[in-house]
Amino acid sequence: MKKQLLLVLLALMPLMISAEEVEIDGIYYNLVSKIKEAEVISNPNEYRGNIVIPEEVEYEDVVYKVTSIGNSAFSDCLSLYSIDTGNGVKTIGQRAFYKCKNLQTLKVGRNIVSFGYQSLYLCQRLANIYITDLAAWCNVSGISIGCEHHLYLNGNEIIDLSIPDGVTSIGESAFAMCSYIQSINFTNSIAVIGSTCFYGCSGISTIEIPNSVTTIGESAFGGCISLTSITIPNSVTSIGEFTFRDCSGLTSITIPNSVTSIGQYAFWNCIGLTSVSIPNSVSYIEASAFEGCSGLTSVAIGKGIRRIGIQTFANCQNLTDVYCYAETVPSTYSNAFDGSYIDYATLYVPEVTYESYKNTAPWSNFGTIKVIDGETPIVEKCATPTITYANGKVKFTSETEGVEFVPSITVTPNQLQNGNELAIGGTFTVSVYAVKEGYDNSDTATMTINMSQIGDVNADGELNAADITAVVNAILGK
Repeated sequence: MKKQLLLVLLALMPLMISAEEVEIDGIYYNLVSKIKEAEVISNPNEYRGNIVIPEEVEYEDVVYKVTSIGNSAFSDCLSLYSIDTGNGVKTIGQRAFYKCKNLQTLKVGRNIVSFGYQSLYLCQRLANIYITDLAAWCNVSGISIGCEHHLYLNGNEIIDLSIPDGVTSIGESAFAMCSYIQSINFTNSIAVIGSTCFYGCSGISTIEIPNSVTTIGESAFGGCISLTSITIPNSVTSIGEFTFRDCSGLTSITIPNSVTSIGQYAFWNCIGLTSVSIPNSVSYIEASAFEGCSGLTSVAIGKGIRRIGIQTFANCQNLTDVYCYAETVPSTYSNAFDGSYIDYATLYVPEVTYESYKNTAPWSNFGTIKVIDGETPIVEKCATPTITYANGKVKFTSETEGVEFVPSITVTPNQLQNGNELAIGGTFTVSVYAVKEGYDNSDTATMTINMSQIGDVNADGELNAADITAVVNAILGK
């Protein structure tokens, strides 16, 4: 036992002798001599007022880079009003500013990469956050801000948010509670919209999610009370938990036929929704997905449905008509329609399964059960667009009249150097799908063409040839 204890002490000795706690200009640090880095730590007398963390400090003629704020470093500092982390700090530890109830302003440097668990928890008066690099901020992990605040980029408040080109994912809670943002412009490089990243953005009224997005995280748009409509692209296969919960202003939602499941509480308490069409591709609707949608009068459920969860359509008091096209009665919890007064509503089902619905709860509890007239599918799907190329132009057409085209472009450059010459080439891939109100989105069509023909999309659906020099300069970062 003594030998094991000695081994542990010997293992810890390098850490014990390489770190030193010191106070420099009113800020306390843990100095790690081996790597010449400093971590901000707690002040035994509490930090007060306005704190600016330097990028480096000097102690006994040695310069240390300040790279982190330690766990609980400013926790419970009730007289702390503002803090500037500087450009050196990369990480902010767990509960770093926990219960700093009077903290009003946070300035974050360009090199920040992560916030620790509950680092800004119970900072109820945090009203202003300043950043210097929007792309870097999109990639920061662990941000969790629980109060409405203004977000500033290089001193200018962000009202119309444009996600920079090249950003592929937006981190958890990156823009949560930024209630003064009014619009979001996504680029076609975005693949992942992280959990709670726009939660509580009460000023946003419409959102267009690009076809590049494959993942929308939990509660990503929850609490966006001014959001009235949203179109989910064909690239998304599932709507996650709590995604649009409490979006009380939401009156319409387009769910594409690429979606196979709708997560629990996905549209919970969306009281503005009056009708919902769930496409044939959806197999599962999880617990409470539409619970509390008190304005909902009509629901159409596609023929692919297999399971409907606990209280999925509970407390939809104005529900009058439910269409279920499944020819096998889906597995449905008995309380799926609790509080929705379905004994006064009408259920429409396929003729071949009429008797099964009539004898299976909770479907049998509907006041009236009728056979769906004919074999018309629940929602007609837009025809897949055709892409044609001629004379430097790409044109989109669809057999479905009146559609709008939603295109995206992916550039794949290549370059070959020979002596003092550099040959630039490559291809670009055009992807497009068609949308129309009352229809499911079409499947996506693609075409790959020589890069020299790349251009911009016009309102008439044509892709005009662009200046190749501008394209090359963009690729080379000029």
